[in-house]
Amino acid sequence: MRLAVDCQKDPSVQGNAFTAPSIASENMLEKYSEFLLNVCDTLCIPIVMEYYEKTPSARLMEVFFSILNVQYSILPNTAKRFSIKLASSSFIKFTVELKAKFCSGSRNPRLNQICSDFLCCMCRILFSAMKNVLNYQHESDIVNCAWKRVQKIKTHY
Repeated sequence: MRLAVDCQKDPSVQGNAFTAPSIASENMLEKYSEFLLNVCDTLCIPIVMEYYEKTPSARLMEVFFSILNVQYSILPNTAKRFSIKLASSSFIKFTVELKAKFCSGSRNPRLNQICSDFLCCMCRILFSAMKNVLNYQHESDIVNCAWKRVQKIKTHY
């Protein structure tokens, strides 16, 4: 993952980051990033969660949430989908409970910061997505109200 993040920052590798220069490729960095996101979603998250249930470890969760945070920077155009999926899997509750368990007082400040960054990023994205839905709903309500008024006026004339 670190390789994908570093490649995103270097414009010289943007066009052909993960193939030989002679091989034509389009959006290889994006494809590789999607692969990493898929691996994280299908393998990493379930395995870590299963391990955590058996043997809770602050250090493991620190690495895990660091990986989740990196997912937002590797492929920002999938952040909304990623956040919705995590939120629907009770990750907000899980993260808050984890912080309470491992970070109360001044214990595990690095884990506390990583979890806070993760929650902040995920909630910001979810809020933005919800705001868009609410704006759409509000605009839709205005259009429906106007349409009903037009229909009402039509029936009177």
